[in-house]
Amino acid sequence: MSSSDNPVKTIILIQNNTGVDAKKTGYKDWAGQGQPPETISDGGSGNFTQIANTDGSIGGVVYEGVLGYQFIFAWSNKNVVKNQAYTKILNPGDKIDWDDIKTRLGQSSNTSSATVGTYSSNAAIDATGGSPTFVAQLKG
Repeated sequence: MSSSDNPVKTIILIQNNTGVDAKKTGYKDWAGQGQPPETISDGGSGNFTQIANTDGSIGGVVYEGVLGYQFIFAWSNKNVVKNQAYTKILNPGDKIDWDDIKTRLGQSSNTSSATVGTYSSNAAIDATGGSPTFVAQLKG
């Protein structure tokens, strides 16, 4: 990455196609700061921006969809390395392990997908650039 690719922000777009409104059940700012929407309507999208700090823009959010399944989305936009995306689906009642999510994010590329039964999630972030767009989708 060049100096013009220093992290500035990450634009997050999350689409909900689960058949029910998705409610935020967790959020983590490892670097930077943002405010995801509390609810994403079925068929709609929730958009927000995480502003980077000196360590970049690194975060994760969890939305609960149909029957209590939890859709995890995480992104990393930091200096020197390529941007990364990660997603995972937790079964109802499973605990969110932010340390594990951050580890898996660090091992991921700029795209990720997950499937549990008939539910799926996809996430992608622009591979390079200091103000990438992270696009994610919940499906069920």
